Amino acid sequence: MAGALSGGMKQKLALSCALIHTPEILILDEPTYGVDPLSRQEFWDILLSIHKEGTTIIVSTAYMEEAELCNRIALMHRGDLIKVGEPSGIKEDFPHPLYRVEGENLPKLMSYLNAQDLVQNTQLFGHAVHISFQEEPTEKQWNTWQRECGNLMRTWTRHSPSMEDVFMELIREEN
Repeated sequence: MAGALSGGMKQKLALSCALIHTPEILILDEPTYGVDPLSRQEFWDILLSIHKEGTTIIVSTAYMEEAELCNRIALMHRGDLIKVGEPSGIKEDFPHPLYRVEGENLPKLMSYLNAQDLVQNTQLFGHAVHISFQEEPTEKQWNTWQRECGNLMRTWTRHSPSMEDVFMELIREEN
């Protein structure tokens, strides 16, 4: 009985049903929403395999790491298209130096950094903070910030933007 299946298995069953007639185009609306990480990976492995066989796949997803698996993406916010292109090209257009900072008490650290003139934006990413700058900070500035914030910063490294970094920057610019 399909009703007794897990979320991931229900999604795989729905995909199998959609593929029975070997469609040229497959349109999926948030196919991995509510699915566990392992099933999400298996689902995307299936989609990539189907795509290699020639099927065009259109997917809507709120998961930015899934969007990066696509050939082309259209980022939307509040019903409007804000950026369209290949994931690598969209990320290359990120306009600011970006750093990943690890440390202690990240909310307090973010508050401190947001008060610095050079800081464009801060975004919490798990156990780190991504910080974009108006211009490249110097090592002297980093050392000053580390000292002034009570050594809340342990490490800072230049970081390539993720699709989520790009999306957050685009919607920040919009406001």
